[in-house]
Amino acid sequence: MKVRHVNLKKGRLGELRTFLFWGWINIHTRVERDSSEWKAIVAHESKHWEQYKISYGLHPFLYKFSKSYRYQSELEAYAEEIVSLGKPLLVLPVARIIADDYGLDVTPQQAWRDLHAIISRETKRIENNRKFEDLGIEGVTMDPEYYYKN
Repeated sequence: MKVRHVNLKKGRLGELRTFLFWGWINIHTRVERDSSEWKAIVAHESKHWEQYKISYGLHPFLYKFSKSYRYQSELEAYAEEIVSLGKPLLVLPVARIIADDYGLDVTPQQAWRDLHAIISRETKRIENNRKFEDLGIEGVTMDPEYYYKN
């Protein structure tokens, strides 16, 4: 996937663009390349790219017309962003963004609970995978979804 430095609409730091089987990430020029903010945006938008592929390209339509799909998509993408930054204190401000800026019928408290649950699950999966790597065992994951997908 290609990552480009471009000028975006006011208030946007990153976006995923897709066409059939191709995808690229646009990141605002004011974000410094290879900074922690850059990496967090790439993590967030890469999650949307994964969602696009899993949905067989229907992600833009589902995202636009289904509030529940949009909610779950943003929860997962922001969880990736927060985990990549290693800053769990961002959960509350991000929960407010999800509740207020995406046209969803959720409260910041509900978004916080759901985001916290996803981050906890993701953090446990990462920690379990590291335990295997510390034992010198590679290619094993404790993520049950991995075995269902593959």
